[in-house]
Amino acid sequence: MTGQAISFEAGGRSYELRFSTNAFCKAEELLGFSIMKLEDEISFSTIRVLLLCGLTWADRTLSTDKAGKILDEALMEEGQTFEDMFELITKAIENAMPTREEEEHPARKNRRGGKKS
Repeated sequence: MTGQAISFEAGGRSYELRFSTNAFCKAEELLGFSIMKLEDEISFSTIRVLLLCGLTWADRTLSTDKAGKILDEALMEEGQTFEDMFELITKAIENAMPTREEEEHPARKNRRGGKKS
């Protein structure tokens, strides 16, 4: 499960947010709550952790401090707002979630005893 990346600019660089199952699990471990409860827990710490987890697919050496610097650059240098960044992250998360069609894929049905096509 990896969805389409969402691009944004920060500090004169282009970044792509992309979430996978591992990224979701890492975010939940660091945040201490489920991604499904995200809208109830919006904070700078939450946004920084989600940036970290959504960017590590491209840079496994990324640290929380570097993720915070990227957030600072997006907010201060690129004119993004906190709400803009939350919206970007939310879109990247939504892109990684399976759609109803994907959930009903024939391969899944076959595992539950359905006939092969």
